[in-house]
Amino acid sequence: MRLKRNIRETLKRNLFIAPNPPQNKSEYMALRDEIFPDKNLFVEFLDEENYEKQLYLANEILLRLNYDMCFAPPTRLLFNLLNMEMQPSSSNKNSTYFGRDHVIHQVHLYIFGIYVFFYHEVFEINIISAFRNLRRNNWKSCNAKTNTVIKDFIIAWRTFVLFHDLGYPMEMYATNCCTSKDEEEGQERKKTVTGLFERLSTNTEIYR
Repeated sequence: MRLKRNIRETLKRNLFIAPNPPQNKSEYMALRDEIFPDKNLFVEFLDEENYEKQLYLANEILLRLNYDMCFAPPTRLLFNLLNMEMQPSSSNKNSTYFGRDHVIHQVHLYIFGIYVFFYHEVFEINIISAFRNLRRNNWKSCNAKTNTVIKDFIIAWRTFVLFHDLGYPMEMYATNCCTSKDEEEGQERKKTVTGLFERLSTNTEIYR
């Protein structure tokens, strides 16, 4: 996925070079280093024209975002996705795999979400309201500061971005198993993959 230069320039200017959100600017400035740890990586990513270098920067960004999370994705699953993206695209015309898309896509998605939240008032108002209600209903916190509620959203958004594609490599493998010439063997391999995914998702050892 390649973004047009004007889109990249807009994101870079409004989030990094001269940020000026119409609402909650002070909250954005206070949280910016937390939202974009090592923000120079993000700027370099948006500036980069070479696809291989962009992929490398995307890997670095995802690992940094992962490192700063309280409840990070399982390391094995994250590296499984990163490793798959480094493989050459399939030459099979019937293949459903489009190589080297998910990692860069995750970084784009993270940046887009932050931009939309701070620069589109209707989203910002409704999201802040929803997260404030969550605090009120679950933690009886009726007077949470806006900064705190925005931080809740940032944590939730980062979690969604990092987790939502983790199962893709196993999904692809399981799909290939189903189309195996040996149907019985394919089904057995699919069960093995499903069991592995469940163990990886529930085994507390991989979260350490």
